[in-house]
Amino acid sequence: MKQFAQWEGIMQIRTDLAVETFSDSGISDSVHISRRGKTFGITDIIIDDDSCLDTLGKGKGRYITLESDRLSRYTDDYEEMAQELAAEIGSFIPEGDILVAGLGNYAVRDPRQIGSTMKPISTYGLALETDLIHWGSQFRDDPIMTTESGEPWPYNYGKTLTHGTYNVYYFLQKSYNTLPAQLCQTLTPEAVYDFCTEKLGMQLDPADKALAPLSLGALTYGITLENLVNAYLPYGNEGIYNEAHIITKIEDGAQSIIYENDGNPREAVSDETAWVMNRLLKNVVENGTGTAAKLNNKVLCGKTGTTDNWYDETFVGMTRDFVSGITIGYKYNNDALNLPSSISAKVWHNAIGEYADGKKIAGDIPAYLAL
Repeated sequence: MKQFAQWEGIMQIRTDLAVETFSDSGISDSVHISRRGKTFGITDIIIDDDSCLDTLGKGKGRYITLESDRLSRYTDDYEEMAQELAAEIGSFIPEGDILVAGLGNYAVRDPRQIGSTMKPISTYGLALETDLIHWGSQFRDDPIMTTESGEPWPYNYGKTLTHGTYNVYYFLQKSYNTLPAQLCQTLTPEAVYDFCTEKLGMQLDPADKALAPLSLGALTYGITLENLVNAYLPYGNEGIYNEAHIITKIEDGAQSIIYENDGNPREAVSDETAWVMNRLLKNVVENGTGTAAKLNNKVLCGKTGTTDNWYDETFVGMTRDFVSGITIGYKYNNDALNLPSSISAKVWHNAIGEYADGKKIAGDIPAYLAL
């Protein structure tokens, strides 16, 4: 039976196509996986028995997943969709398939571009840790090089450069690009890359060991939201890094511990570095690009991130009790699908901030009384 279903996410952002075909025929003893197509990410999976039910949630059958950057619309009319698919990929999809449009997992599995949320966990973090900068250190808003086309690099947002002198906190408050590039050049990309991957656990690609990825967040593939948020944890935890995990301990009926995970805590940065960065990020929320996320009852520290042309936006926020983040964007770059500018802090506030603001913990003081 032919079916079509659409799962909607917030603003219908990041939608994947999946085509599934179930087979009743007898097949062999293994799971077969093949990938085909250049324009389309097509994965053909055949599962021959029910041994994958527990791990994959899939029983015996054939499963075909399809991702396309050219199928830009959806319809309730299966026949119309089938014709559009057929025009794109020919006769690959057999008769009787089930077509499902659904959401990918952009929290823990699929990497995304993180923009300027990279800056505190790369150049600024290492520069503080090595005493290259302090809260009030002053630098000029100047580029570090001229490109082959004769343009200065990097620009700030809107291709602007003031050539003025400002304190470090102001550069981060305004999310200027010039100072992170200057710091990365001085520290060296190799040192910044090692800081990101070894100290803060970031799962970067080796190709990210360069100025643009480490200064501006223009990563080769990006990182998962979980990995991004985890990297911010030391700045709200006295410099201590813990690996992200869900289950801390499992006990049996006799209260004997049969599993335990403390997150392997270790010092990523000094408590002094963590405190100064915490205050820098507090200033971003109070006076900079993150003001839309500000809470009434809790002190919030955070950082916004935006990629070129507003394809992706990100926000990471920290209160006393937890750190969280959101990422907003489209699966494929498309000039017709740009996001409204500067919405990540507001979306975080609406989705997470209202909960965080109402969650009481011992020792909380109103945000307006906090230093």
